[in-house]
Amino acid sequence: MYLKLYFFLLVCTSLWIFVVTMNTKIRPIKKKFIPRQNTLCPPNEPCDKTPGYPLRAITALLKRNKKKIEFLSGTAMQPLNEATFRSPEDPENLCKTRRYSVAPKTAPDIQNNTKFIVNVEGFKQLVTYENCMREKDGSEKACTGYEFWPNDFKTTCRQAHTVIRMLSLTYSGKMDYAYFPIPSGCYCAYTKLNKFDYD
Repeated sequence: MYLKLYFFLLVCTSLWIFVVTMNTKIRPIKKKFIPRQNTLCPPNEPCDKTPGYPLRAITALLKRNKKKIEFLSGTAMQPLNEATFRSPEDPENLCKTRRYSVAPKTAPDIQNNTKFIVNVEGFKQLVTYENCMREKDGSEKACTGYEFWPNDFKTTCRQAHTVIRMLSLTYSGKMDYAYFPIPSGCYCAYTKLNKFDYD
């Protein structure tokens, strides 16, 4: 008799657990700290103009972790050569560039997820980078001196990137290091055309 009662209770308990499990909705993790779409900066570049930047939350997190990270503040990326003038004898780059120095507040990481970057008073991560100059319509420029190349070659200035590590904010509101592709220079690439492209 006790054995039958035990099995009956076991079956009832199993059925109850199954029903509760089926009716329980899986709640997604809240993502509080997702940067809004921003039109103030070019896409896929570090941006220091960021509406909705969580200044208070980041400042509070920094105070809590000050001893661990305060020595990491400073310039995250900077070109080696900082020449202030050029002489006429200096070699010219085949591609014109424009240099920027920013303390970015958002940037897309290597997975192309835009994240908030820790950049507040007392903790700055500065980035100096170079972008290829583009045509007025936004297309890639041809390399300087392209008119001296053979007709069956097309030249294009292409953007080079490097990956740097910066302290950023996860979507759940924790500080963590993430890797960000940053424009690092411009190089001249060429394509050999077939005869139908230039006839």
